[in-house]
Order: sequence, then C-alpha cells, then structure tokens
Amino acid sequence: MSIREIIIDWLTSSRYVRSLESRIQEQRQDYETRLAEKDQIIHDLKVDLAGLKLEADQMRLVLMPLGSPAGAAYAARFQGGRDKPRLVPAFSGTLDWLGELQKEIGKEEDGAAVNAEKQNGES
Repeated sequence: MSIREIIIDWLTSSRYVRSLESRIQEQRQDYETRLAEKDQIIHDLKVDLAGLKLEADQMRLVLMPLGSPAGAAYAARFQGGRDKPRLVPAFSGTLDWLGELQKEIGKEEDGAAVNAEKQNGES
C-alpha cells in the first residue's frame, strides 16, 4: 500500500467521516420535519381563512340585506348571476296611503271644477 492509499483508507474509515455522514442525515431529517411542519401550517391557515371568509359572508348577509343600496351594490359586485328577490306589492306605510288619498281628492276636485264650469256655462 502506498501512503496515498493509507491516507484515503484512514479518511474513509475515520470517525470524522462517520460524524459528517451522521450530520448530513440529521440535517435531512430536520429538513423533512420542517417541510412537514410548513405543510401543516399552510393547511391550518387555509382552514382558518375559509372559516373567516364564511363568517364574513354571513355578516355581510346580515348587516347588508339585498334590499338596502349597500346590499344591492354588494350583490351586484360579488354575487354575480344571482337574481334579485322579487318584491311583492303590498301596503308599505303611510306614504302609499297618503298618495292614494291625494289622487282621490284630485279626482274629486277635477270633477267639481268640471261641474262648476258646466253650471257657469249654463247660467
């Protein structure tokens, strides 16, 4: 054996090489553990994000119903093809009642004015 072969044999069978190999294996295991932790954290964050999105959507539906201008704008922007709910014509308060009363009074006044003109024309 030459000196070169002896040194190579000594280096390959030494404790130093074994310690290097063990460090490499530890680093690989540590790297794989960190990758698994990273994947788990990403999964947990995606689950949390989905829950928060659901909660935000529920709050939007409660706080901004489709009947309000803000709710209608939200629906037009984010809900896309959903149809607006049909409004059923019904009594909606004093404004409708007063409007109908004004129409009837106007008709009566017009009728009274026509009758008064007829009477003035005949006399």
